Amino acid sequence: MLCQRVITASEVHVAFFQCVESLRSMQGPYGSSVRAILPGIIGYVLASSALLYAFARMDAGVAAVLGSLAPVLVIPIQAVRDWRLPKVQAVFGAVVAMFGAGIIVLF
Repeated sequence: MLCQRVITASEVHVAFFQCVESLRSMQGPYGSSVRAILPGIIGYVLASSALLYAFARMDAGVAAVLGSLAPVLVIPIQAVRDWRLPKVQAVFGAVVAMFGAGIIVLF
């Protein structure tokens, strides 16, 4: 069962990256609109599905706390993508949020 889940997850990963590569090469009058809108839709669907899955499998409070950390987890991704360090206030806020989430989840 676990092996089947790993294979399925890897197949989804490959299909996702193939979709992203085809979006990068899209030309024409609607190409830029599709490249701007489609990742947002895909991200929202994946995030909402993961949050609903967490609500079904975990305690609602823990799932809500972990789901609310999504904006905090974007900070390191953006730093790597843009090759710029975030401001000190953003890092401090992220550390406080992660510390608070850890306290809520553990106790």
